[in-house]
Amino acid sequence: MRAGFNVILSNSGEVEYHLFDPGRSSRHSEPLVSHAKNEQESLAVVLMGQLHYREELNMLLSHKRDVRNLTDAELILELFCCEGTYGLQRLQGEFSLVLWELSQQCLVVMRDPMGHWPLYWVCVNKIIRVSTSLLSLGSQISGISPNLDFLAAHLMAPCHRNEMPLEQTALEPCQRIRPGTMQKLYSNGAIELLWEWDWLKQAPDLKGITLPEAAEAMTQRLRAAIEQRSHRGTIAAHLSGGMDSSAVVCLARDLFESEESVKWLHTLSIDYQLPSLVGERRYIDMIVNQGGPIKPHFIHVDTILDFEWFQDDLPFHDEPFAFLHQISFWKLLNDAAYNLGASTILTGFGEELVFEGNQFYLADFIFRRQWLRALHEARRWAEALNASLWSILWEYALEPVLPLHLRAGIDILLRRNWGKWPDNLGKYSIPPWLKPTFADAYDLPSKSQQMIKQLFSYPLEHRYIPTVLQGCAGDWVSWFLAAPLGMTNSQPFLDPRLLTFGLALPLELRENPSMKRPVFQMAMQGILPEPIRTRKYKCDYNERYWAGLNQNLASLEDMIHRSQIDELGIFDKEMLLRVLRDHAVGIGGVTATNRISNSLAVIAWYDQLDRGLHMRLKPEETYHLGQPLGF
Repeated sequence: MRAGFNVILSNSGEVEYHLFDPGRSSRHSEPLVSHAKNEQESLAVVLMGQLHYREELNMLLSHKRDVRNLTDAELILELFCCEGTYGLQRLQGEFSLVLWELSQQCLVVMRDPMGHWPLYWVCVNKIIRVSTSLLSLGSQISGISPNLDFLAAHLMAPCHRNEMPLEQTALEPCQRIRPGTMQKLYSNGAIELLWEWDWLKQAPDLKGITLPEAAEAMTQRLRAAIEQRSHRGTIAAHLSGGMDSSAVVCLARDLFESEESVKWLHTLSIDYQLPSLVGERRYIDMIVNQGGPIKPHFIHVDTILDFEWFQDDLPFHDEPFAFLHQISFWKLLNDAAYNLGASTILTGFGEELVFEGNQFYLADFIFRRQWLRALHEARRWAEALNASLWSILWEYALEPVLPLHLRAGIDILLRRNWGKWPDNLGKYSIPPWLKPTFADAYDLPSKSQQMIKQLFSYPLEHRYIPTVLQGCAGDWVSWFLAAPLGMTNSQPFLDPRLLTFGLALPLELRENPSMKRPVFQMAMQGILPEPIRTRKYKCDYNERYWAGLNQNLASLEDMIHRSQIDELGIFDKEMLLRVLRDHAVGIGGVTATNRISNSLAVIAWYDQLDRGLHMRLKPEETYHLGQPLGF
C-alpha cells in the first residue's frame, strides 16, 4: 500500500482530496498524511510528512493564540491565515503540501528544499490534479505515455540521483513540483511561481570563524536536527560503523539518555560475511559497547548482494531509479525496523556533501589565472592522497575549465560523442548500446552537457555544492519501501540548517589535505571512539556489487530478453547484453557501472509501468470541499 494523497481541483473551484493509508496506527503520534480545514477563511490543507522547529513557529504565532497543541496541518493553516504565502516560506521539515484557497480558486503547492516527499501535477481539460504518486496521477487521465526526452536525460546523467532535477517527469504530460519551490495552480490552468529556495542566500556569514568554533556550531546543529526527527514514536538508526552513521547514533543516544523518560534507540546493522566487509563489525561494536539507551539489532545474512530485486516483488515506482541495484540492502533495514515498531529510521547519509572537500576550488584558481597557487594546492592533495600530481591537476583543475565539447577527449569528439566499449566510455559520451535513432531524436550529447555545465561553472566554490544538493533531492527508499509500512527514513545531515552552515564555512576549513573532514572530525572529539573519528578509509561495497551482478546475471539477461521496451526504440538489446556480460567479469570502470545501472533501471521501471498505471487503490478517506466549505 502506497501512502500519500491525490487532490483534484475543478474549473469551478471545487476540490476533492483522497488520502491513502493515513497511517493511523500505534507507531505514530500523527499519521504520515494529515489534513486540516479553516471554515471561516475557506481554506484547507493536506500534508505528507512533518514539520521541524515548530517551537519557532509557535513563538511567532503566540501573540494570536496558543498553537502548541495544533497538528502540523492545523499549524500550517494558522500560519497562512496570519502571513499568507510568506508565512509558508518559514516552514521547515520533510514535507509536501497542497493548500486549497477558495477565494482565489487555486491550489498552493510546496515541497521542502531536499524534496523528502514527492509531488506531481497535471492540468487536463481545465481540471488540475496533484498527487504524491506519479503512477496514481497517470492512472487518472487518458493519453499518458512515457516521456522519452526525460528518459534520455536519465540515461545520460553523469551521476546517480533519487530524482532528476527537472520539471518534466517520466510520464507525459505530468509535471514535477521541484524541491524547495512554492507555486500556485489556478483552476483556469495558469501557474505562478511564488518562491524558490536558494542555498547560497540562506547561508550565514561565517567569516573569521575558527575551527573549534565551527566544530561546536556543527555539533549543535546536528544535535538539533536529530532531536527534530526523534519526537514521534519508536526510533531506529542504521549503524554501519562508519563515521557518519556512528555520529548520528551517538548523538541520538545521548539525547535519549538526557530525557526525563528514557527511550531506547534501536540500532540496525548488517552483519556482513563478505571478506571485504566483515571487518566493519568491530567498529559497530565500539559504539554498542559505549552503553547507554541502545538496543542493538544485527541482521545476519550469509550474503546481501546487489541486483536482488528478483527474489521479491519489485515495488511499483514512479520513475527509473538509478540505485535500484541496492534495493535488497534497504529492504532488509526497513523490514527489520518495521518489525521493531519503528516510525523513523535515522541514517548518516549526506555529511560528505558539504563537510568533505571536493578539491574543485583548484579550477577556480585556473579560471582566475592563479597558476602557481593551483599547482601548489594540487601538489598538497597529491601528497596527502598518495596520487600523481597530474591526476589531481587534470580532474580538479584542468578538466572543469575545458570547453564542454573537449572534455570527453578527441577520440570521442571524432566519433561524434559516441563512446566505445570497453576502453572509452566516458561520462560525457553516448553509451554504445543506445540506438542512433534515439540518440539523434533526443540530442543525447546536449543532455549530459547541460548537467555538466550546471556542475562546473565559475565560481565552482559557490556553485558546485548547491547543484549537487539539487541532485540529491528526493528519497526513493522513503517513498516506496518505508512509507507503505507507515515509516519514514530521515537524514539529519540533510537538515537545511546544517547544510547551509556547511556551505558558508571558509575554504580553509573545508579543504584540508592533511585532515579529512576537519570540522566534522573536531566536532566528534569526545563523542566518537578515536579509531572511528580518525579513520581515514572505510571499506567500500564493490564486492557486494560485483558478486550480486554475477549471481543475478542470468535473471538480468532474462529481464532484458523478455522486456517490451523494444517498442520505445531506445536500446540495442544485443549490445547491452554483451556489455552486461563483460561488466560482470570486471570489464569497464565506474562510469560504465553508472551507465549500465541507469539502463537496467529504465527497463525494470518500464516493465512494471502498465500494471502500475492500472492499479486502482481505494482511498481510506475522501473529502469534497466547495462553497459552502465542508468535509
